[in-house]
Amino acid sequence: MSRVHQTVTRNPQRAPDGNLDRQQDERTHERREAEGRNGLIGESVGANGSAEHEQNQGERREAYVNRAGVVVCASLDQLAEEGQRGERDGHDRRENEIERHGPRARACCEDRAEDDRGRDRGAPHAAQIRVRVGRSFPGFGRRPSRRLFVSLGRMSGNLTWLGHATFRVDTPGGKRVYIDPFLNGNPKCPENEVEPERVDAIGITHGHGDHVGDTVDLAKKHSCDVVAPVELAGWLGQQGVEKTHDPNKGGTVALDGVKFTLTNAFHSSSTDDGTYTGEPCGIVLELEDGTKVYFAGDTCVFGDMQLIGRLYSPDVAVLPIGGHYTMGPKEAALALELLGTKRCVPCHFGTFPILAGTPQELKQLAPDFEVAEIDPGASIEL
Repeated sequence: MSRVHQTVTRNPQRAPDGNLDRQQDERTHERREAEGRNGLIGESVGANGSAEHEQNQGERREAYVNRAGVVVCASLDQLAEEGQRGERDGHDRRENEIERHGPRARACCEDRAEDDRGRDRGAPHAAQIRVRVGRSFPGFGRRPSRRLFVSLGRMSGNLTWLGHATFRVDTPGGKRVYIDPFLNGNPKCPENEVEPERVDAIGITHGHGDHVGDTVDLAKKHSCDVVAPVELAGWLGQQGVEKTHDPNKGGTVALDGVKFTLTNAFHSSSTDDGTYTGEPCGIVLELEDGTKVYFAGDTCVFGDMQLIGRLYSPDVAVLPIGGHYTMGPKEAALALELLGTKRCVPCHFGTFPILAGTPQELKQLAPDFEVAEIDPGASIEL
């Protein structure tokens, strides 16, 4: 074998061109076949892995439950079944609630069902439920609405006019509160209301006899709490009233969930024997469900009624309209504008001929406000 042939045999890279090209073609073909086989295997693995991943993800979605025990993600069939079950449960709860609390709860439950349907449609929560804002109900950061009191078997409050400036308030919590209890000697007080069967608390705006009225006798007979301006409370204590509370203007007294806040008023104040009993006041009475009634007492209209509206936002304003000793309809119409309170119960009119103002006059002067026309002994719902 020649030297040249031996070199070519031991070192193929230096082989003649024909042999070298054939060997490179073979290696390239083998490499492409290997790459093709590996590619098919990779695609197969990728497809199988993706399917398995999707299946696992689906199982996790169906099984995922949050801490409160509510399914967060589920199949459409599961969601539909859960929705139907929730609707049935809600209907059963409403029927049980109506059975426990009577027909008055039906309207509340129907309203709540409509609210639930509205929320299911994506309607804003605030547009579906009217809830009063407050602080006094245990377990709630906000004060409960009157609907909630109905659903719990409690009634909304009632305001009963007993003629002149005397009112009885029956609260949602079952309390009976009298404001300026002029009963005996009141020509407009219904006969069946002259001797109350129960009195839980009394509020008095000032010391005149047509407002103090029967307070001393009622307090002794019923052993009830009496809230009055400090000087008047001192005088009542001298008359034998034991359970007096003596705030002054701006002060608040809370009695078993019912709050009395004294406000300003422009009038005078003394007892029938001329004893000075401090300055006159108005009273903002806040009930257990947060409803607020502003009893203006005997007063003229004054600009700071705007502050009373801003501070306390009363739901109902009880205003004197008779004139002569207090404001008449013209001034009362302005008072409603200052207070911003849409509901008004007129008082201190018609008891005596000199108190000539009428609710009809006030209605004409304040057409944008709801002015109650009720006879003595009649009530409105708060």
